[in-house]
Amino acid sequence: MQNRIKKPDEPAWLRAVNESERRNRNRVTYPAQTRVVRKVAAIPYDPPRTVHIECAETMRPKAPEPVIPNFLYRRKVSSLIGARERAKGHTQRAAAARVTRGGTHPSWPDLTPTISGKVLFVVGVEDDPHEIIIPGLKASGADMSKIRFFRGMSIFGQGIQPTYCAADVAAIGEFMARDGGGYALVIFDDANQAVGGDASNGYRAYRGLANLAQMAVSLDVAILVTKHLKKSSSGKDPIDSVSGPQVFGTFPRFTWLSVLNPNYPNDPDKFVLVNVKHNPTTPGGAWGFSIVTGHSADEFGFHGGSVIRWGTRYEGEDTIILKQLECNAPKQTKAPERAAEFLVKTLKGRGEVPVPQILSEGAKEGHSEAALIRAKKILSVEHTKQPGVKHGPWLWYLPL
Repeated sequence: MQNRIKKPDEPAWLRAVNESERRNRNRVTYPAQTRVVRKVAAIPYDPPRTVHIECAETMRPKAPEPVIPNFLYRRKVSSLIGARERAKGHTQRAAAARVTRGGTHPSWPDLTPTISGKVLFVVGVEDDPHEIIIPGLKASGADMSKIRFFRGMSIFGQGIQPTYCAADVAAIGEFMARDGGGYALVIFDDANQAVGGDASNGYRAYRGLANLAQMAVSLDVAILVTKHLKKSSSGKDPIDSVSGPQVFGTFPRFTWLSVLNPNYPNDPDKFVLVNVKHNPTTPGGAWGFSIVTGHSADEFGFHGGSVIRWGTRYEGEDTIILKQLECNAPKQTKAPERAAEFLVKTLKGRGEVPVPQILSEGAKEGHSEAALIRAKKILSVEHTKQPGVKHGPWLWYLPL
């Protein structure tokens, strides 16, 4: 009978190595430099909430306090809307000049006396205040000692960061409170700056505008935000045509629309500022205005800036005023129709006319080659080659 050789006992360290190898046999190995981090689901924390309810019997009524009558009011958010190149920046600077000077300063058409105050501009990083805003404010006659500009948030070790969010709005309010008070107006060059994050989200846009409303109430100031209109906004309600969520048009208490006057240049006022949203007890109406070059001189030299020259006052509701402007506008004929009139005048009684001569005369009167070709088809103008001339031009003539 064969004697069995007894296997010696494994040392403890060897048993540990073998056990570790058996456990890791079916596991995926990672490079040494890769660190695997196990994600642990965070336990949601619901902070305690407090409901604030106030009895109406203890609440005192407050009358609206105008910063600029029928345009800006304390503790209210107003908006200035319009398409591109509709002098919205000029309107901002005219309002700022009136607020800093107070009284009946002529930078604004309503000459009701008002109290002066400080103005804070919140502009985008793409706008340099030194180039346009400062010369415009000086030319408008603003008190520059009462003008402030928000240039960004300073983060430790990173310098000034041009960020815009709800935290920035809160920090702006704290600065205004520490700056000795006296503020009457805060101008946001773009409403998206005050909202932060995804401005196309209606809920976030509402929360951002709600923060502005709280800021206006807590600091007792008026807030003016600017917003563009959608490209396809002609013939629609201006409030519904504001770019982005509809809350940008419905949330502000007062809304003014800057439009191009369709009667210009027959009318000296190139633009019209229309009050499209206001209190039922306050008058609406509109003001016509144009842009002129103003000048101002100070210790830094001579500066020139464009300013507003106010014109005609329009009375009535905004819908009636806008419809009246459209009805009074001169009827504009289309380019092919104007080109057709030119062709009849050019070809009548002249027989066959060379095409290069027609195009040259048409260009002098503002008719493009494409418009003249379309007009030729409309009038059924005949064409032929100049006879007896090699490589001669084409000739156009009216049909018999």
